[in-house]
Amino acid sequence: MKKKILLIGLLAILGCGTKMDSDSYVKEAKKVVYKKSDESFLEDSTRDKLKTLKKEIETLYKESGTLSYTFIGDLNLPMTALIEGKKLILPIYPLKTSQHITLDIGVFFNLENSETEVYIENFFINYDDFKAVMTEASEYIELTQGKTFGKYILEKKMTKNQVVMAFPQGEKRLFNVFMTFDELNNVNTLNFQEEVPEKNGRIMMTFKNYKIVEIAKQLNSELISNAINTNIPKLESEVQQLLNSYNELNKTLDKK
Repeated sequence: MKKKILLIGLLAILGCGTKMDSDSYVKEAKKVVYKKSDESFLEDSTRDKLKTLKKEIETLYKESGTLSYTFIGDLNLPMTALIEGKKLILPIYPLKTSQHITLDIGVFFNLENSETEVYIENFFINYDDFKAVMTEASEYIELTQGKTFGKYILEKKMTKNQVVMAFPQGEKRLFNVFMTFDELNNVNTLNFQEEVPEKNGRIMMTFKNYKIVEIAKQLNSELISNAINTNIPKLESEVQQLLNSYNELNKTLDKK
């Protein structure tokens, strides 16, 4: 699937096992209702800081009509946030080198309307839905660790057994969510499977044990709030530098 480039140098969104066939069942997908999350899960102080950042971004884009800027937070932090255009992006489960971030998943905060989504592959999903699924899957892994269930692969629907995902262009897809327990190969797998007739082909996303547990930890609201708080000073500094450059340009042009 198409990878999303985000960052100065390179910020590539890597896949997590997605497979896509030609027939996407667009007509059925249009009937699906997709709801975005809000920022209510964040700490009050964090939401206040985001409001301040939002005002600065609004000021910036009053100057720039067509350009979209990217700003990177503190690369020395465990979670480095960035701004792309009018969205604050917090990578989840990232791998980092000096000037590059490679990630599977990111939490996207829209600085215009406070909507919050998780980005996976080329899809967006409701933050609350994704967190609920990942948290329950992590609990299942803990509960079944060291247990014996026989030689056959077992399947279990999640409490949140269906979720809606949306393409950036707005197309929506409904996915069934379930876990498989494979004792023979010592692996538990969380599966997101598009709900369309099999003969038409469908998208599948899979997450294995270690990744499920790690992602569930990273989605902790306190951890996300702290990551935003510690990144915002660097981001605001970058935004302010650009605003200063616009001020200098305006002063120069006013002298003509």
